[in-house]
Amino acid sequence: MHRKFQLRLLRRVWPLGVLLATLLLAVPACWGMWSSRVYLTAAAPAQTQAETTAQLHEKKFLPGFAEDVWETASLDSKTELAKQLAAYELAMLGVPDGTEVTVQPLDEDRLGYYSAASRQIVLSRSVLESGSAQETMDTIAHEAFHVQQAYVVENIDWDDAATQTAYYDQARRWLRNYQNGYVSGEEDILGYYFQPVEVDARAYAAEETERLQGLIDKELQKET
Repeated sequence: MHRKFQLRLLRRVWPLGVLLATLLLAVPACWGMWSSRVYLTAAAPAQTQAETTAQLHEKKFLPGFAEDVWETASLDSKTELAKQLAAYELAMLGVPDGTEVTVQPLDEDRLGYYSAASRQIVLSRSVLESGSAQETMDTIAHEAFHVQQAYVVENIDWDDAATQTAYYDQARRWLRNYQNGYVSGEEDILGYYFQPVEVDARAYAAEETERLQGLIDKELQKET
């Protein structure tokens, strides 16, 4: 269950695909069924929940992703900002602590990847050094969503009758995707692009990046 291929060209010029990533996030808790944020937060220990709640409201790092600030920041500063954003995204998605974020040299076309085996998000050093802040935010949101996908699939009780309801459709698509075998871009570019885990991660990242940009603009307005 890991993703190691993300083409910059595809991310820039292809359609974003079906916007399914956030359909389950708004499911009312009174139905007693799964929604990604409610389910995952409830699964975390009480202390982690408290820490996560505090983290969700801590956005002081976001102005560092303003393009003019990002452009002149050092690699070390960008790396720290990337780690803070990844922690924020994982908290928003309800994933318990334990995912490591590293920056490494990757192939030119790779923006980053998530390895479920090592529980590690790896970001491209060249993207942080020369890419835009928006590109970095999109990549982090994309990979954080892959972390949530893997966590959800591994922790849902698939024998429970409730998991056969429509509210679990998205999670079942992820499960089947993993069961049938994750398709890498090296072996099948179209298969890679249109598999459910990638379609949903791209959709989430696009919407989340837009939301984050709005938060950044608000933070910058407070400073003026």
